[in-house]
Amino acid sequence: MVSAELFSFDDIRDRFTSTETAAEINKVLDEKLEDFLGVKLKDAIPVLNLFMSAKMKIRIKNMLHEEFQRILPDILNKYSDKLEKDIDVETIVRQKVSAFSSDKLEEILFSIMKKEFKFIEILGAVLGFIIGLIQVLLLQFQ
Repeated sequence: MVSAELFSFDDIRDRFTSTETAAEINKVLDEKLEDFLGVKLKDAIPVLNLFMSAKMKIRIKNMLHEEFQRILPDILNKYSDKLEKDIDVETIVRQKVSAFSSDKLEEILFSIMKKEFKFIEILGAVLGFIIGLIQVLLLQFQ
């Protein structure tokens, strides 16, 4: 029921390939490219730093960024396909639920149903009051 109605891999895929995720990936990518070109490349090949101007670093960063943008959708789709094969939501949920103690399961269900229980409690009180009034009225007229 959980994997069919509440939570499926399609939900994960939608979040994984959303525009918000792409924007976050772009931000991280910019930071990593900046770090790579500004620090790591300079440390790995010090001589290269003598020949590379700031303008050239920007061009290289932009070229790498464009290439990553071109290949990123393919990477995300292939990785999400792999995840879909590796992750079986139904099995994971079944294993987790079966590992719960009955007390823990009762606690989780109660926390989920708390609002509904309160409604049932109030409804029961109102119905009890109405039935009590009807019984008083019936006894008064006898």
